[in-house]
Amino acid sequence: MPNVQEWILFVQHLEEFVQHSVRLSRLTVQHYNRIVQHL
Repeated sequence: MPNVQEWILFVQHLEEFVQHSVRLSRLTVQHYNRIVQHL
């Protein structure tokens, strides 16, 4: 059974990771759309 504080930290890091992933995927999609429009 893990420590509660460790668990909370883990969850917070996971949330940050998910937010970064979402932001990155949005940027990638925008970039891709821009490239497609130029073609």
